[in-house]
Amino acid sequence: MSRDCAYVIIGRSPFYRKQFFGIEKHNMYHVYVIESQIDKSHYIGFTEKNPFIRLNEHNHGKVTSSKNKRPRELVYYEGYNNKKDALLREKFLKGGSGHTFLKNQLKYYLQS
Repeated sequence: MSRDCAYVIIGRSPFYRKQFFGIEKHNMYHVYVIESQIDKSHYIGFTEKNPFIRLNEHNHGKVTSSKNKRPRELVYYEGYNNKKDALLREKFLKGGSGHTFLKNQLKYYLQS
């Protein structure tokens, strides 16, 4: 069963355009959370690509670290105009306070 994912765009909002499956802008950096459909574990990552394209790479075994728990589903992503901001956010989300933030942010999603 496919569910919608949550997303947040951080930074100034110049012109965005629909491309492929979601919202993308040139020079946009994304931090994303994907969920394993096998054991409901989460993977937090960073990409300069459209997060749905990156999800496709995870699901086709092109990402070594998430290869064993396929299929995966995108449950949350944030978009940043600045690469350093996105990398710092990824680092935060992978820590204890970040896990707490995600648990609160996705409270109702995780209950369903």
